[in-house]
Amino acid sequence: MNNYNLLRKLFIIIIILSLLYTLFTNSTSSQRLDDLAYVVAIGVDVGEVDTYKVSFQVSTVKSSSSDSSGGSGEGGSGDSSSGGTSSGSEGGPTYIVNTVECSSIDMGINLLNTYVNKQINLSHCKILLISENVAKNGVSPIIYTLVNKVEIRPDCNIIISKIPTEDFINTVQPSTQDVLAKYFDLTSSSTEQETGYSQNITLSQFYSYLKDPFCQPYAALGTVSNPKGKKEFTNKNATGIDKTAGNIQSESKEPLVELLGLAVFRDDVLVGELTGMETVCHLILKNELQECTISIPSPFNDNNVDIYVSIQKSPKINVYIDKNGSPFVKINVNIISRLLSFNNNQSKITQESISQVETAAENYITNELYNYLNKTSKDLQSDVSSIGKYAVSNFLTQEDWNNYNWLKNYSSCTFQVTTDITLKSGYLLTMQ
Repeated sequence: MNNYNLLRKLFIIIIILSLLYTLFTNSTSSQRLDDLAYVVAIGVDVGEVDTYKVSFQVSTVKSSSSDSSGGSGEGGSGDSSSGGTSSGSEGGPTYIVNTVECSSIDMGINLLNTYVNKQINLSHCKILLISENVAKNGVSPIIYTLVNKVEIRPDCNIIISKIPTEDFINTVQPSTQDVLAKYFDLTSSSTEQETGYSQNITLSQFYSYLKDPFCQPYAALGTVSNPKGKKEFTNKNATGIDKTAGNIQSESKEPLVELLGLAVFRDDVLVGELTGMETVCHLILKNELQECTISIPSPFNDNNVDIYVSIQKSPKINVYIDKNGSPFVKINVNIISRLLSFNNNQSKITQESISQVETAAENYITNELYNYLNKTSKDLQSDVSSIGKYAVSNFLTQEDWNNYNWLKNYSSCTFQVTTDITLKSGYLLTMQ
């Protein structure tokens, strides 16, 4: 009996050791980093001979044991093109951009695998660029395909490009970063947190908005500026931050990424754009504005007054639906601001002048909020502010809510907006 127990224990130990050996020992089917080509950015445009033209920016990984030519990625088929760009110091990371014509994202990856000598991997993809032309025809096939891929991260950022995505990826060659993904990561974070003129939207967020009965999807709007002297503006009359990407006059000699405004969708179809100021209003209503500088008309002369604004507390939004089914939306916004410039001819600022600036700021932001709400409801008919989540309380059952169809009735909304601003200024210290 003792011998039987001993043999049984030995058998169990042998099985455990065999499993550990299998898990931790390299086999002939295991993959090293050198065997993978990591896609860090994907660009989707309308194809010339097929449905899509998909560009992949691939970062190749080198090691001391890898062949120096292992990351070249050269070669291609008749309906695809490839190009390589190297950055950084000698022996450092490189990246290549390959473009294929295909009927779907999956087919594009399969085509890319046929002529890139490493297996394509999406686990490090940080940017999904979709051209305006593709977005106007619907993006759900692209979004659903990528969401269903386990290896792609949900924090992949989405940008709607105002130029062909292949040009976007190929033009941008950051001097301090090896790939567009890292460059965009820094640029977009700075734009959202420090200006409020754009917003980072990830793949998971966009998919959630696409399926949400309370709101509609939206994404960052971007382009690449051309070198000095070659820029064409789509709206030459735009002033201040009443602009979208592609309308900034830059004196830079090198192409730069411009992120300004938001692309607005109704279901999965692009229906319009929000300017920088409209994006600020959007972030205010979403309670997501971190900080922003805006210029308001001066209450004293023809000049402007610059103020720095941030959210003091969450906006109060109430939705009432009358017996005819028409929504009435009542909004109260509380903002704290700081005076940055003051062009009054007085030698010192008085409490009366501060109150005048506060009133001017409240009137300006209130008007901008009205313009934004009327544009999204009447023109674009897209509730990107998620006001629907405040309307659901008017219904007793989920069935009643579904039958009402808020996303359709949003276009019949009427609004009442009140803005309260608390103005703070270092100039107040000079008052006597």
